[in-house]
Amino acid sequence: MPCAVILTALRVEYLAVRAHLSDLQPEIHPRGTTYQRGKFDSSKGVWDVGIVEIGAGNPGAAMEAERAIAHFNPDVILFVGVAGGIKDVALGDVVAATKVYGYESGKAEQTFKPRPETGLSAYSLEQRAIAEAREDDWLKRLSVLPEPIPRVFVAPIAAGEKVIASKKSEVYQLLRSNYGDAVAVEMEGLGFLDAARANQQVSAMVIRGISDLINNKAKVDKAGYQEIAARHASAFAFELLAKLQPNTTHIPQPEKPINNKPGVWIPDPRCLKVFGREELVEEVLNRLKNPEEASILCLGGVAGYGKTEAATCVAKAAIAQSVVEDVLWVSVRESELSDTFITANNSNALFQWEELLYKLSIQLDCTADRESVQKRLRERKWLVVLDNAETSDLYDILSKLVKMLDPSRVLLTSRVNTPIQYVTVLDCPGLSEFWSRQLLLDEANRRQVSALLHASEPQMSRLYELSCGAPLALHFIVGQVKDDEVLDPVLDALEKADGQVEVFYRFTLETAWQRMSETSKLFLCYMAKRNAGVPFEELQGVLPVTLNEAKESRNQLRRWSMILPGNGNQRYDLHPWVRRSVRSNLQANWEDPSPPDDLDRRIRWKYGI
Repeated sequence: MPCAVILTALRVEYLAVRAHLSDLQPEIHPRGTTYQRGKFDSSKGVWDVGIVEIGAGNPGAAMEAERAIAHFNPDVILFVGVAGGIKDVALGDVVAATKVYGYESGKAEQTFKPRPETGLSAYSLEQRAIAEAREDDWLKRLSVLPEPIPRVFVAPIAAGEKVIASKKSEVYQLLRSNYGDAVAVEMEGLGFLDAARANQQVSAMVIRGISDLINNKAKVDKAGYQEIAARHASAFAFELLAKLQPNTTHIPQPEKPINNKPGVWIPDPRCLKVFGREELVEEVLNRLKNPEEASILCLGGVAGYGKTEAATCVAKAAIAQSVVEDVLWVSVRESELSDTFITANNSNALFQWEELLYKLSIQLDCTADRESVQKRLRERKWLVVLDNAETSDLYDILSKLVKMLDPSRVLLTSRVNTPIQYVTVLDCPGLSEFWSRQLLLDEANRRQVSALLHASEPQMSRLYELSCGAPLALHFIVGQVKDDEVLDPVLDALEKADGQVEVFYRFTLETAWQRMSETSKLFLCYMAKRNAGVPFEELQGVLPVTLNEAKESRNQLRRWSMILPGNGNQRYDLHPWVRRSVRSNLQANWEDPSPPDDLDRRIRWKYGI
């Protein structure tokens, strides 16, 4: 049966898509994304269709598209939703995008100079859309024929991270001046097509209904044009599916059980981009390939040097290059580590062997005993990643695990040196000066941090020297310069830290804590107590804040690089160092906010009591 996946950003879009499907059943990805899977009957057969509502934004769209492609192995993937019209189009019209411009990419000088990224829809879908745009068949999928009759445009659109609500805005003027052939603007298409490009066996396209014409957006939204535009875009999308010859869209891939798809347990990236880890990844891969090498490797280094991100890159590359058949990933609890000891009331804070067996058994789909796990580990060549290993009972775990591996291998990440004979420790160093600059400039460009974009050569060199190339320090630099709007206070703080990056981390957290709102402090403390990302709806529902206060707090924490980018389901997470520091009550050195009983609030919010 041919398979399609349809992503939406908003609830109104999701409902419009869902209306075309039958036999809907929920399906939960191992990482937590909840899909609905249903059937679509067309004249050429029945389609198996997975749908999901992912929230707004290009980064989330890229991540969720990649995840959905790996999960469903679809023939076709579509992003269906609403957009604002820039030119030529009217309310209710449909745009099948030939390409999507990323309008926020460029160089900020005295005037912004665009350097657009571009995502392309699949040629086969573009040609099908051109053919369908000439016909009226798609209108038959609407319950009521609208007046006036909506038109279909097969044309470029633009995508960015901003909601544009005025034709007098700088962003609108930028679009009209530099992207003259773009007829609409939205927020997810570029990230979506970027992910599809990396999976060329899948045909991808963005389809949008025009819900506003920029001016008077609130008024037309209130008049119901989002619902109208979503219905029109969905009708055209399903007409496109109905006319496709699914067996020609790509070379069929052998079907695999869902739990056996390689890489499904590798966590999502914490950063939008990973810089400068190619040599380290290559060294680890070469050691994994070498049968004479120790069966357990360890990426070591201080906090904030990007060990987890490097391990993620290694895991994906190991699968891609067939070094291993698949990856198992266990993240040890993120307790606070102080002077190589876990700060807790008793030794039970250590991650124990029994917990590791249990987590591995879930991923291996077996019972949680040593014999069953060992049998599965020896059936195939796995890479077992144990992240944040310093907070585990490491000697006990490794002494048992090493006897179970052949042919599987283990990769640890740890802030503590592991002097064990059968463990090879590899240093995860800071980034080189070149890659440190690339990270700073990329983030400064993305977040429009003028003081960094116009920094002098000596200033950039000094930033590199004093940050030691630690990725977390570089992200904190961007956040603080964004808030200060000048570079000197950050350089002064780095000079005082004198190359001790954790001193600078504490300075950044202290400065952010003293400047952020009380609501932001509540958010930070609440998130620190969670072991995983927290949905925005939970933050707003559990804590006594208004929607506007919640949004402002989220933006404050983003500005300071305290929270990681939210994924498509709008879950927000802390960097492990930030979580550990807040959990250990580091902020009590500056003030004690006496946080409320979060557990009680969470129960009341979740269960409505």
